Amino acid sequence: MRWKTDALEKLGYQVESGTTRNAYLTGAQELRNTEQVTSGVVYQRIS
Repeated sequence: MRWKTDALEKLGYQVESGTTRNAYLTGAQELRNTEQVTSGVVYQRIS
């Protein structure tokens, strides 16, 4: 999952459009702060 957030963040910093940049960076932030449920166990990334 980490590679997805890194990819969205890199795209966000490279794009020129403010709207698109915000979409990429918001997506990365949401992925980083979302709880992941695996096999009934909840994991949450703590920064």
